[in-house]
Amino acid sequence: MKHTYGFTLLELLIVLTVISIITTAALSNLLKSSRTNALKSDARDLENIFAISRMEAIKRNCSVTILFNKNDQDCLTFIDSNHSCEFDPPQETVLLRYNLSSAFFDSSKSDGDGLSFIENDNGYPSLRWDNRGLPHRNGNGFGAGTAYLCNEESHYCIIVSKTGLIRIKPY
Repeated sequence: MKHTYGFTLLELLIVLTVISIITTAALSNLLKSSRTNALKSDARDLENIFAISRMEAIKRNCSVTILFNKNDQDCLTFIDSNHSCEFDPPQETVLLRYNLSSAFFDSSKSDGDGLSFIENDNGYPSLRWDNRGLPHRNGNGFGAGTAYLCNEESHYCIIVSKTGLIRIKPY
């Protein structure tokens, strides 16, 4: 009787099929995790912009405004010398400009723009920090609000309270 060593073609095909199924499942989970982490990164960056703007307002003893452009998915932080929540280039200094890299403002929230901050006279949502680090809106009153961020995988919001507390949470 002759012994043959090795695998049959059918056995090899079954093993390759199992390996390809496991690899496909692992890659899809890896891609989902990567997109979720990118969204978390954008949320943390936006939270840091809020905190830096607040600290700059206190440090410089002036108003600092964050102006959101929902169409371009970005925000502009500047020293707001006239407290108007509007950027006037000749006399106001830009501190920071930030574009969302992998997330976008969730259009299903806050009247379709993903931002619950009050709009300035030009129609852009804005948040102004006073020299004591308290948030204000265009006109009078405190500027509490929320920025809703999302991508294909997940949703996060950055919340600013009336006392200036900034936090991130999934929704």
